[in-house]
Amino acid sequence: MKKLIVLMGLLWLPFLVSAQWSANLIAGGGLAFVTAINPGYGSSEPQHFGYSTTGYSFQGGIEVNYFYTSRFGLGSGLIYSHSRSLMDFQANPDVTIKKYWHSETISIPLNLNWALGKARRSTIVFGLVGNINLRHHEFDAPDYRSSTYRNHPVFLGIHAGYYYNLGNRFQIGILFYRDIEWFRKEIFQNPDCTIEPALTKERYFHTAQLTFSYRLFGNIP
Repeated sequence: MKKLIVLMGLLWLPFLVSAQWSANLIAGGGLAFVTAINPGYGSSEPQHFGYSTTGYSFQGGIEVNYFYTSRFGLGSGLIYSHSRSLMDFQANPDVTIKKYWHSETISIPLNLNWALGKARRSTIVFGLVGNINLRHHEFDAPDYRSSTYRNHPVFLGIHAGYYYNLGNRFQIGILFYRDIEWFRKEIFQNPDCTIEPALTKERYFHTAQLTFSYRLFGNIP
């Protein structure tokens, strides 16, 4: 058993020696859009709706990256994120009262990192994102709408991006994100004023952000 442990340690030694840790402050901002899906009921097919009016999104937090070779690594972090987009039924320019879709989350990404080029200044990132919804979980729509809004307390998203190192501490990039689970569901009342089962419309955010990060400590690949 002791020999097996020593052998495993020797096998992993090259990876551990070459491993590089870093912790970065990250901030970003850009565009946000909302799409909607009406799930099918019975024999009906799901209905997909186009993009909403363009809104904005921003994020900020800390990321930790672990490169187990000079080119490949894993990353995670704790990110505050906020997205806002104009409600589609309020997109009419003649409407004076504007209402918006909001998504406000604490996000925990799990990233795969791939450093490119001879100098390894470029990094491609792809990851799964767990989102904790900071908005209250259910509320009624205004009196003139017979529906209820239900926020998802925890939902998933995916993102992909490109980062470029500016020297030893600074990094710029572009990051694309989309929800793969709805962040908010709109539940319409049935004609008899009951809610379940009812027609629903599920909302998903899509964002595109420019990012900037500063390495607090550790090494870059």
